[in-house]
Amino acid sequence: MNQIIVTQQNQEWLYCALINDHLEYMEWEADDHTDEIRIGRVENIVENIHAAFIRYDKEQTGYLSLKDVVPKAVLNRTFHEGDRLRCGDDVAVQIRSAALKTKQPHLTCQLAFAGRYCVLTLGKKGVGCSLKLSGQVRERLIREVREKLRSETPKVSEHGPELVFSEDYGILLRTEAGNEGTSPDDVYADIHDALNRMQELLGRGRLLCLYSVLYRKDDVLAVNDHLMNLYHFCKRADAKAGKILTDDSSMLNMIMQTDLIRMHPELEKEYHNPEESNLKLLYGLGSKMEECLQKKVWLKSGGYLVIEQTEAMNVIDVNTGKSITGKKNIFEQINLEAAAESLRQIRLRNLSGMIMIDFINMDDPDAYERLQAEIERLALLDPVRVQFTDFTGLGIAELTRSKKGKSLIDNQNIQ
Repeated sequence: MNQIIVTQQNQEWLYCALINDHLEYMEWEADDHTDEIRIGRVENIVENIHAAFIRYDKEQTGYLSLKDVVPKAVLNRTFHEGDRLRCGDDVAVQIRSAALKTKQPHLTCQLAFAGRYCVLTLGKKGVGCSLKLSGQVRERLIREVREKLRSETPKVSEHGPELVFSEDYGILLRTEAGNEGTSPDDVYADIHDALNRMQELLGRGRLLCLYSVLYRKDDVLAVNDHLMNLYHFCKRADAKAGKILTDDSSMLNMIMQTDLIRMHPELEKEYHNPEESNLKLLYGLGSKMEECLQKKVWLKSGGYLVIEQTEAMNVIDVNTGKSITGKKNIFEQINLEAAAESLRQIRLRNLSGMIMIDFINMDDPDAYERLQAEIERLALLDPVRVQFTDFTGLGIAELTRSKKGKSLIDNQNIQ
């Protein structure tokens, strides 16, 4: 039986996917105000780094790249494309990433609004689709939405300045838009709803005072997004997510309200009373996460990985260790096993940016092709985008992974 476990770890929600009792993926819901939209004021503009520093809270400033400034997000004056931001301007900003070590929070005026089937982003253009869907499904969804956009005039609210339906924002179709039973009308209705919320928010922004919170993700929607990620991860891994477990009654209530449960009522829900059983201890989550903080990771073959996380990049070194020599294709077998464990560790540690995997050298060029195919297959399992670049001349695999939240080692609550 495979489980999705939702519990609290040092006042943060932890979402885990266990497949055959093996921890394969986890996400954190930290109280860092990420994705909130607030009214901020420009305090300083630094031209040589092409950025502005915005005070969006009485005690907090953030970094805003000037290329992310969108005219409709400037609230105190009429702002046209090509105008320059000035100190004292009031702007609607969204927190894209929380403060990390010496880095300030990263802000953007390209405000994103998530619906059930889409994400609308102010200042973007065009229609895109989740890369988690197959190419055929993506092409069909994009075509259907574009045809719908051309054929209809949108119904928008009367709040704030009028938004041009096809020019002022971009549409990203979410994985749920490709589910069986979801019609183009369902997706288009969700786009309308997100557009109306965007209109209303920008209108209210001109009436509210500085530092006001214009948007905060609904708790149930946040829980649903995490559960959907874990559910689709299990599905891509060819493992049916059979049961959702939690030891918090309020969380259980939110889980029951999610779209995941509405769409998949067959999923079992199980509540563990914390006074009677310890969910983390029962499934060994503490020891499993502790293993993910170790530099050395052993493989079943006797080989091992050494994982180094630095500011510039992440490096994984594959070693033969105690592997028995003399077996046919032993190096290729170790490398294939190391690829699977490396991609698992990348997911669990939430590594991002450039990742280098130094595999054991092989003489057969076909072996590298098979290894590359396996890496690309494993990369598709990850809810966060992972892209294989190439093998260097020394046989080192180059990968990149998009940033989503803090890495495991940077999360101060679990160290």
